[in-house]
Amino acid sequence: MTSEYHLEQRALTWFQDTDREYHHGPDIVPDGETLERHSLLGATMKAGGSGE
Repeated sequence: MTSEYHLEQRALTWFQDTDREYHHGPDIVPDGETLERHSLLGATMKAGGSGE
């Protein structure tokens, strides 16, 4: 049986293997190290943060 943790790890590996950048969630919040989100209310990130 696949757990949520294992599914998440496989997804993160896939993103990294396809040259996507990975940032830990707390690092991309509006007051985090890397500003990728302007608000916690929306689901979109700034341009370039998605797989264009």
